[in-house]
Amino acid sequence: MYEVIRAEYRPNTRRIASVLVKYYDLVMNCDICLYKNERLWVRMPEVWLTADQKVRFAYWDGKEKSDEFQDYVLKKLFDMLGLDLAMAQKLKNEAYANKKRMTRLNKTLTLDKKQPQ
Repeated sequence: MYEVIRAEYRPNTRRIASVLVKYYDLVMNCDICLYKNERLWVRMPEVWLTADQKVRFAYWDGKEKSDEFQDYVLKKLFDMLGLDLAMAQKLKNEAYANKKRMTRLNKTLTLDKKQPQ
């Protein structure tokens, strides 16, 4: 029924990994996210239009089906990549540290450009 076609680490401040899942003839690109440093979850395709309004492109009609999908994909990710909660927390922390470092670097470069020569 479900098949994980591809899984790869793509850590940033919003996600840990990306996974391509096939459900019969439907293929979805989903994100693997860390929820409050407590658990991993599969985020279905969606786009935020404003800070409080989003459009969901795909979702399960019911909690049972959603939970079944979540369990299957997360188990497959562990088998394919060895991704578990501890590794996800480490990747998330590294992504935040990298973002902070890049922000500082950009700020420094911007300040250097403003100084008269």
